[in-house]
Amino acid sequence: MERKIWGSKMKKILIFIALLGICVTPLSAGIYPDFFNNSNHGEYDVVDYMNYIASGAYTSGYSPSGLTGAYQVTAFALEAGYNNLLELTSGGTVLFNNFNTGNFGTWVNVADITELYFNDQHGGVEQLIVSDVWGYVLTAGITVPGYSSPSLYLGAGTIILGWNDSYTGDNDHDDMIIAIRPVPEPGLLLLLGSSLFTLAAFRKFI
Repeated sequence: MERKIWGSKMKKILIFIALLGICVTPLSAGIYPDFFNNSNHGEYDVVDYMNYIASGAYTSGYSPSGLTGAYQVTAFALEAGYNNLLELTSGGTVLFNNFNTGNFGTWVNVADITELYFNDQHGGVEQLIVSDVWGYVLTAGITVPGYSSPSLYLGAGTIILGWNDSYTGDNDHDDMIIAIRPVPEPGLLLLLGSSLFTLAAFRKFI
C-alpha cells in the first residue's frame, strides 16, 4: 500500500517537472518584423535598427572572428530585396532565406559556427566569421518588436550581426540581421536529473 502511494506521488512529481521543463525551454518561431521594407532601400541601416529594438542596451564594434564551436543562430530582420541566404557550409543547407521568412526567429543549433556562410544572391559568398559585418552585443535582455505568438526574446550577451550584400548603392549592413547565442542547457534534463537525485536521497530517510 505504501509503495502504491509513493509511486502515485512520484508520478505526479515527475509530471510537474516535465511541465516545468517545457515552460523553461526556449520558445521559437515568430512573425517577421516589418521595420524595414524594400521601398526604403538604403534609408535605414543596422544602427537605426539596433536603436529601435535595444536603445542603450548594447555595445557596438563586436567582431565574430574569434567565434568557434557550437552556437544557436536565428535570422530575425532584413531590408534587402535580394534572396540572400545563411547557409551551413558554402553552398550547403540553407538555414535562413530572405525570400522565405517563415522560420525567422527560430533558433537553429549549429555544431560549428565557423561553417556558417552568407550567400549573397547578388554575387558572392562570405564565411560568417570573416565577413564584413557590423557586430553588437546586448547588455540587457530585450523583446524584439514585431514578433508575437510567441515573442522573440534575446537575452543579455546575445551577439547580433548585420550583414551587407554586394549591392553597390548602400553600405547599411541590414540586408540580413542575425542573432547568435550559446546552446542553452536542456532545462528539462537538468530539472529532472536534480529532482530525481533529491527524491532518491529523500527516500533513504523514509
